[in-house]
Amino acid sequence: MSSTAVVLKFLMERNSTSSLHGQVTIGTLILQTNELYQLASVAFCLLVAWCSDKLGLSLELGSFSAGVMISTTDLAQHTLEQVEAHPELFCCSFPRQYWNVDSYSFSLESH
Repeated sequence: MSSTAVVLKFLMERNSTSSLHGQVTIGTLILQTNELYQLASVAFCLLVAWCSDKLGLSLELGSFSAGVMISTTDLAQHTLEQVEAHPELFCCSFPRQYWNVDSYSFSLESH
């Protein structure tokens, strides 16, 4: 049984899940979950990239800016370890972004 489940069971037995300290504890336990942290990190990068695109800058500049912002936090090493554990997140988007044939202007007939 995970520590989150044990603490949640304890709070439920004491009817403390709706109290302020119970809600703070549950929120903290949820934020400590690795999957949620990974999702938040990737979502932050995508959000900054999207905002950059809407401001007329490139997606790449927005992604780079998000990476710089994350790297200056106290959790930079933890973020790197969590994201590196799942390279499939980026393997799917890289070919589409950089090898999209529609984005290049060339003609096979000219050769």
